Amino acid sequence: MKTLILCDFDGTLIKKDSFPLFVKFHHGVLKLYFGYLLFSPIIILYYLNLFDGEKLKKKMFNYYFKDFTKIDLEKRGEQFCNKVLLKDELINSTLLNTLKDFKNDGAEICIVSASLNIWIKPFANHFNYEFLCTELNYNNDVYRGEFLTKNCNNIEKKIRVLQRYDLTLYNEIVAYGDSKGDKYLMELATSKNWIKF
Repeated sequence: MKTLILCDFDGTLIKKDSFPLFVKFHHGVLKLYFGYLLFSPIIILYYLNLFDGEKLKKKMFNYYFKDFTKIDLEKRGEQFCNKVLLKDELINSTLLNTLKDFKNDGAEICIVSASLNIWIKPFANHFNYEFLCTELNYNNDVYRGEFLTKNCNNIEKKIRVLQRYDLTLYNEIVAYGDSKGDKYLMELATSKNWIKF
């Protein structure tokens, strides 16, 4: 029997929301803020539970990155991971050290995140973790505004984990999260850990 670690990313393994950090890194602060201002009406509706989070994410990512090539987006994701996400000041070092101890003891570790694969994949690969996340869809290797998967948040996190893993093979399932989007992920765990900064 084995241990499985299910770990949220934004606000849990790293201390901030990676999406605006990614936009800022590649477009600068002015375009980041202009986009958030442009979408502020539906952002407000989202926080009032009156607008779908997946639709909001698509609209915003389209605004910033539609018609970028797969090669370009993956390169940008790699750069963002190396130059921003892996910096000590952004990573939750306490949790990272805990995950290292689990891995040294033979546990399987999977990042389960609503964030996009273009930066989750290089981050997970750096530490030799598995990952489940929201993935971009490409048409002729160009991003045209669609996701390949559903937004990996809320109940979709639970669905994706159950699709990937046979949980009967694990005697311990440890989950880490920070928000209501991790509620269903926590339902799978024998040990639930809520992270607050």
